[in-house]
Amino acid sequence: MTRALRDHGDDANWSPARGIARFDVCAHAGWGPIRGTQTTGSLIAHLTPTAPTYFVTGTAAPCTSLFKPVWLDAGVPNAAEPAPTGEYAAATLFWRHEQLHRATLRDYATLSALYRDERDALEQRLIAEASAAREQSREDRLTYSGRAFAQADEAEKQWTARVLARVEKSRNGFLYDAAWRAFNRAAGINPRASDD
Repeated sequence: MTRALRDHGDDANWSPARGIARFDVCAHAGWGPIRGTQTTGSLIAHLTPTAPTYFVTGTAAPCTSLFKPVWLDAGVPNAAEPAPTGEYAAATLFWRHEQLHRATLRDYATLSALYRDERDALEQRLIAEASAAREQSREDRLTYSGRAFAQADEAEKQWTARVLARVEKSRNGFLYDAAWRAFNRAAGINPRASDD
């Protein structure tokens, strides 16, 4: 399911900036009404009779995100964070991830390769551990989920720093870049600078 939700088609040189009307599962916004869609969150449900497990990104763009485990009966580990709004706020998981996502968009093929394998390995470990934890108490599952979110957050901070150190001139077209400059201005985010 993680691969399906990250699908961009069969083109090995895929770029979110190319094409007029792409309707991939993992959608990336671009210029004008033609490319107005953007994936804003993804969820996978592993339904069992006793402890359904959900894997959520809590972030946009599953192709740059990590799926993390939650159990509805146990609660959400980052519930104390403020809810994200349309304006950048480093205190929210969604916007912290947007630093990575939006910087990666400047040269998707090159920059996503800087962390993709690590993301996949960490995610597979989190999924395997969640499978083992799903029969534990609510408190233990919430604790595990909190650790998973914290590990993911720390990994994304490292990947963001790595991407920002390598990000150069955008490899995208003028209209695509203009659209993202407008999105960034509206949100008050600078995808080429870290808050750390």
